[in-house]
Amino acid sequence: MCSGLSDKPSNESAYTLRRHVELVTGLVEKLQLKGVTIVGQDWGGQISLRYAIDHQNNVRSMVILNTMVRMRPIPLLFTLAFWNGGFSSFLIRNLDVFSKIAFRHG
Repeated sequence: MCSGLSDKPSNESAYTLRRHVELVTGLVEKLQLKGVTIVGQDWGGQISLRYAIDHQNNVRSMVILNTMVRMRPIPLLFTLAFWNGGFSSFLIRNLDVFSKIAFRHG
C-alpha cells in the first residue's frame, strides 16, 4: 500500500493556522451551518479555538482533544518559526525543534 501520494499544496504557506481557519470558516459559511459543535483534535484543536474566538455567536459547544494549548507563552522565536513558511520547515525537519519545545517536561 502506498501512502503520501495524494495531491497536496506545494507551497508551505498553505499549511498555516490562519489558512486552516479560513478553510473551516469557508466550509461553515458555504454549508450555512448555525450553532455548530466543534470537535478539534491535534492541530484541529488550535484551528477550532481560533474559529470559536472569531465566531463566538455561531459556536454552541466545543470538544478539544490532544492538542497543544499552553497557559504560559511560547517563546517568540518558536512561535514565529513554527507558523512561518520555509524557516519553520528547516527548524522542524532538520533540528526537530517542535518536539524539543512542545514535549519538554518541567
